Amino acid sequence: MDRAIFTLLAQRDRLVAQAAFFKTITNKLRATGRVAQVIAQAITRAQTKSVHPKVVDRIYRTMIAALIEAELEEHAVLNAQASHT
Repeated sequence: MDRAIFTLLAQRDRLVAQAAFFKTITNKLRATGRVAQVIAQAITRAQTKSVHPKVVDRIYRTMIAALIEAELEEHAVLNAQASHT
């Protein structure tokens, strides 16, 4: 099960890195409305799969915060590289 989780996290991480390349404004990286939407969808899925919604809420909030931080770091690197060219 852990292998499957890490495989999915790696896929999500790659998507985040790709998204950072296309986003030009840092505020878009934080997209609070989108975060709320993703968490709401995850909680709905949790309820249909008999998973405790509070657990899913906490996992998703933590995961999203960490991914946003990684995306911001990637975005900063890309901006620094662009300013040197």
